[in-house]
Amino acid sequence: AKNILSVGATLNSQRYWLQFNIPGYEPEEQGQMSMAYFSSNGPTADLRIKPDVSAPGFQTESARNAQPAPLCNGDSTSVQDGTQTLSGTSMATPTLSGTVATVRQYFTEGFYPSGSRIAANAFEPSASLLKAVIINSAEEMTGSKASLENGSLLRNQILPRPYYHQGYGRANPSSNLFFGLTYPFAASLPMAILSYTEDGDASDFSDRTIASGETDEFCVSVLSEDEIR
Repeated sequence: AKNILSVGATLNSQRYWLQFNIPGYEPEEQGQMSMAYFSSNGPTADLRIKPDVSAPGFQTESARNAQPAPLCNGDSTSVQDGTQTLSGTSMATPTLSGTVATVRQYFTEGFYPSGSRIAANAFEPSASLLKAVIINSAEEMTGSKASLENGSLLRNQILPRPYYHQGYGRANPSSNLFFGLTYPFAASLPMAILSYTEDGDASDFSDRTIASGETDEFCVSVLSEDEIR
């Protein structure tokens, strides 16, 4: 279970959220930058930070199957399939699952590193790589319940991310993956992948192995003052 992702739930757009007007949220904080009131926070019993990242999970449209619905007189009527609106981390998790699937497709179809589909660049990403890309993409949330809870003193008040409420933040792979030159910030979003995979080429770093308890180091040179994460 090393590479699983624990997912917190954020609110959705401010416009949609305002109609519920639940106490504890200021109007300017009601949107995807705020954690949902029902989303649990960490730490775990052994003080690990959970969730890892967060995703929209409030009033999310989901598929609904057709089932008989009971009536007051004991009869039943059919309910047509379609969609329904639900809230919960059980909605945030499949939202992120779909995101991870598209990130995987980005690599398996050869979009990395050029942003264009090049078959020769395609490879199967590891679970650890997918988790790393999602965490690296996370944006810090600054809305309600994203960092503090009832004024309590938590880790995030004295240290930077990850936080006990939102984890590393709201997952947003468009911040570190891009498609060709159509993405307006493609030039400022370089991402280098160092992944331990067995591709049969013994001349590159990817076939290096590392055992439990061992460490390895890589040197990265940054040529500008842009954010590195």
